[in-house]
Amino acid sequence: MNTYDVYLHGMILKTNSFLLKDKYPIADTYGEIREKYELPGGETGTCATVLNSLGCTVKMDGNYMGAKTYPLIKSFYKDKKVD
Repeated sequence: MNTYDVYLHGMILKTNSFLLKDKYPIADTYGEIREKYELPGGETGTCATVLNSLGCTVKMDGNYMGAKTYPLIKSFYKDKKVD
């Protein structure tokens, strides 16, 4: 049986982050998107990513919001110490 530093249970979501082309626009104006990233999010996904970056091994459990989210989660954590 594997042992982990941290056990997390909760939501594991797919989130989008955007890198803007220029500086952040002022209110009620427009900004161009340069790049889009799809990453695991939710309280459990985000927490697992942060804790792993600090050297912890993490076991996650919880809702991953369906078949379209699962491949991203599996791929993102394949080279990390997150199960």
